[in-house]
Amino acid sequence: MSGRYVLWRLAGARFLWKHKKTITGSREGLKIRGDVRLLDSGAEQVVFGNRVELVGNLGQPTFFKVAGRLTVHDDVFINRGCEIYAATEVVLKEDATLAPGVVIRDSDVHAVGDGAVEKRPVTVGESAWLGTRSIILKGVTIGDNAVVGAGSIVTDDVPPNTVVAGNPAKVVKEL
Repeated sequence: MSGRYVLWRLAGARFLWKHKKTITGSREGLKIRGDVRLLDSGAEQVVFGNRVELVGNLGQPTFFKVAGRLTVHDDVFINRGCEIYAATEVVLKEDATLAPGVVIRDSDVHAVGDGAVEKRPVTVGESAWLGTRSIILKGVTIGDNAVVGAGSIVTDDVPPNTVVAGNPAKVVKEL
């Protein structure tokens, strides 16, 4: 075993131990490589399925800020530099892939003017692929087998079997 592999294993074990009251689920085959953080925000629940892979590195940590619920189903891959904020609920369904730097937010994070903080769940469908540095905003559902182009900002639902791109993201192709 290489020294790097041992360090990744230790980092993953530390992550799970540190958050043992928060993280549930089967977690069989869970791989945590590099700098992955769960920010202390009064998390209610984080659920990991089987064969989930989380990647971070020193310059691009992957982090989760969960005050509600984060559910990561089986065979999901979350690459380095991703940020997931779950004030209510974020669900990543089976075989979803997040490229480096993806941001998912289910709330505005802070109030705008005199209004309350708006929160709406986000769901990423089965086998969906979110391109590098794409941003998924509150209330969005990404359909099964959908692709979000790199750098896109998604403000509305994405139909299944489509490719979306742009700011705001629009359908550019049906699969």
